Amino acid sequence: MSSSVGMDSDSTHKSLESWEFQRLDELSSLVAGLAGRDDIQLQFGSRWAWSASEKKVLVPKQDLADLNRCRAIAAHEVGHVLFTRHMRQLGLTEESAHIPNVFLHFMHNVFEDPRVENGVGNHYPGALFWLQRLHAEEEANAAVLKEQGLPKAMEFFYAHLREYHRGWTSIESDVTENIAQILDHTRADRQFLSTILPNTVEEEGLDLDLVFNLEVLPRLDVDTVMISTIEQQRYVAQARMMNVMEGSIRKQAFMLYQQDERRIQQVLNQSKPDVEQDLNQIFKSAFALPEGNFDDVVVGDKARRMLKEWYEKHQKTAGVSTEQIFRRAKRTRDRRRRRGGQPSDETQTLIRTYDQMRTQIANQIQKMTQELNDILRPTKASKWKTGYTSGSRVNVRKMIQLEARNQGEFDFWERKTQINKRNVAATLLIDLSGSMTGQKSEAALLGAILFWESLVALGVSTSISGFKTERIPIVGFDESIVLNSRKKVANMLNMVGSVNHDAVALRSAYEELIVQPSEEHVLIVISDGQPVGDNGSAELSEVIDQIRHRVHLIGLGLGEDTEHVSQFYPHAVGSIPVSELSREIGTILQKVLRRR
Repeated sequence: MSSSVGMDSDSTHKSLESWEFQRLDELSSLVAGLAGRDDIQLQFGSRWAWSASEKKVLVPKQDLADLNRCRAIAAHEVGHVLFTRHMRQLGLTEESAHIPNVFLHFMHNVFEDPRVENGVGNHYPGALFWLQRLHAEEEANAAVLKEQGLPKAMEFFYAHLREYHRGWTSIESDVTENIAQILDHTRADRQFLSTILPNTVEEEGLDLDLVFNLEVLPRLDVDTVMISTIEQQRYVAQARMMNVMEGSIRKQAFMLYQQDERRIQQVLNQSKPDVEQDLNQIFKSAFALPEGNFDDVVVGDKARRMLKEWYEKHQKTAGVSTEQIFRRAKRTRDRRRRRGGQPSDETQTLIRTYDQMRTQIANQIQKMTQELNDILRPTKASKWKTGYTSGSRVNVRKMIQLEARNQGEFDFWERKTQINKRNVAATLLIDLSGSMTGQKSEAALLGAILFWESLVALGVSTSISGFKTERIPIVGFDESIVLNSRKKVANMLNMVGSVNHDAVALRSAYEELIVQPSEEHVLIVISDGQPVGDNGSAELSEVIDQIRHRVHLIGLGLGEDTEHVSQFYPHAVGSIPVSELSREIGTILQKVLRRR
């Protein structure tokens, strides 16, 4: 009996081990494909990390069960493989010489993260979807930073990442007043950092050699480096990113770090000399001190050593750099388990339905994201503007002129003017009347998933509604692709029934869409039958006449005998086979946006 139990246990262990290594192998293939090279090894580690010298990506076993998270973080690490080049920071003054390397590493990594993710997203737009979904899920569960008892420098770092996750919008209510002011002061530079990639390096040939010698070699402590042109561009982009970071951003980070030292010293000064306070209690007390002037506090070696140890401990225990700011998610899950409140069977069924249907069109999502990214990207060339104290490239002529005149100005840096992508908002309006049962409703759900996930991955403000006798909101413009919203999309299958009143629903969807702050608005309607009622067709025509010149208005007829959509909508495709609906959504959306 005992022997049998032991064999079952061994079998289970081997099965688990086999599953873990199989998943690691799958991730290895993904990393090789994203990075475009096959010399990167994946191996298990205590946290996610990339070792450039050993060409290894470390993967924590506990994350393997969540494939979406693994894909997102693997894409992030590939971004570091492609775009991060290790160099020393310049301009460290005597006052900041004691700041430890572990802090400099943290600072560099935090401000590098948006850049490497934008870079890998430019190469593979589908990776942006994985990353944005991860950010959305984390943000939905994020704790308020000012309540976390963090060092002020770390509060600044994490707030920067949180703003990036939210499209560079302010998180003023989540941080202390001082940090909010620093975020406002540095936001333009922090956002600019994320755009400095190798494709922004326009110098070629001898000019590239010159800027490499001027901007990169001083950071490498060597006389010459023999590398390819592509590598030169990567190094130059890295140096230019660091040059911007070493301006006002680093100045604020150093100021906060030194303030954290003084906060710790203040607590040490107040403690009784015969009582050795617990380290965690000292940190808790120090970082909870109200905002004030700590300039008069003289910092000793002990306070500096304690703060350095805090960062070293944090580095060893952290997963990815953002992980520690999302603690509320774990606490919420723990409370739910203690209450016995696991997700309901209905919720699990809906999420399973969504994920299964998404799997069917995963390739279409990837393709549509790639093609729409090409359509929405800027069509005007950006220009160089000079006169900055930091930037992407040096105006060599101006620098030489300033040196010749012995002038102290350093405004010889240039930055590229930013040309944003086309600003689009889009709504999908789906007929949920009784005739949409069975395969039609499943086809509509596939189309909704394709529409929603592809556009959200590209930063397009997107909503989905259904309609019967009136419009039924499903997911709004401000909703991210998280568990609860995926559940609501899948639940459309349970909402089919009754009759459709197209005109009322179309007007309502239009009124919500047109107030979105976008330059272009797209409204797609999926229907499988004529508008009901004696005046249904006339009312629909009247509404369309009123709105057709303000939005890209598209009508899709699902199933046989639905050519009627061409009578109403300026852009229309009728009699779409059920199996082709999701593909047709992608096709017509691209055609309409190309006609700009």
